[in-house]
Amino acid sequence: MQYNAVSTNGIIQLKGGTTMKKTLIILLAACLVLPLSACGAKEKVTTIQNTEEIQMNKIDWQKNVNDLPIVEFSGYTESPGFIAHSMSQLKQANKAVVKGTVYNLVKMDSPHNRAYTKVIFHIDEVISGDKSLQDKTINLAMHGGVTTSNSWYFNKNQTREANHDIMVQYKESPPPQIGAQMIIGINPTDKKAPTEYVKALKKNHFDFNKTYDIGMPLFNTWIKNPDAKKYILNNPEADKKLADDSAMKQGMDKLTAELNKQFNNKGQNQTR
Repeated sequence: MQYNAVSTNGIIQLKGGTTMKKTLIILLAACLVLPLSACGAKEKVTTIQNTEEIQMNKIDWQKNVNDLPIVEFSGYTESPGFIAHSMSQLKQANKAVVKGTVYNLVKMDSPHNRAYTKVIFHIDEVISGDKSLQDKTINLAMHGGVTTSNSWYFNKNQTREANHDIMVQYKESPPPQIGAQMIIGINPTDKKAPTEYVKALKKNHFDFNKTYDIGMPLFNTWIKNPDAKKYILNNPEADKKLADDSAMKQGMDKLTAELNKQFNNKGQNQTR
């Protein structure tokens, strides 16, 4: 069958067959749809991949800790330091204030009578301070974690039972869940500080180029676990500890509300 090109008002039309017209329409539609589909598929794969990585990290961590006896401990031994109870104070007290995602938890070899966990933390947003931290993954060490009964009870009320792994949980600073979001102030760790904490970091081969301390972890750590609807202070004992300082308590409540208003449900979890 022959097809003749006919010009009508400058528009080229093919005459002589409906089959060719249908073919051209289908090809044109495919050209428009395929790039969009490919783009959407790429975004979807990236999101799923990140979610699957976090889920796998959760599964691996739970395998290691699920069957361990839990030892709850009250009496946080570190110096409390300065408690920021306004946004301006929080920004001034830290090199950066960031919002991010707990990507993974790693068991540490902790000193006697202590327990730490390495937290691999992805910075989703720099709220204030060093903007170069945006989308970086940093290392934190948080209180609580897996240690041994002999190490935890060293020179204390040590039982006669065989040495075994235990999970230590500080009541004032519960361990975050993998996949949780946190808002924290951070400062570079001083690797020259002569403390048991820094010795523990060195023993566990922390890279000090990307290791940070949380500014005032007891009262300036806000957490939103995966099933939670809002950020809360990561300290169930906070109200009790602040009961004698009503101004501080009101300031902390106001700051928590402000952080939720500005940063809760803002954006999506992103990892690496």
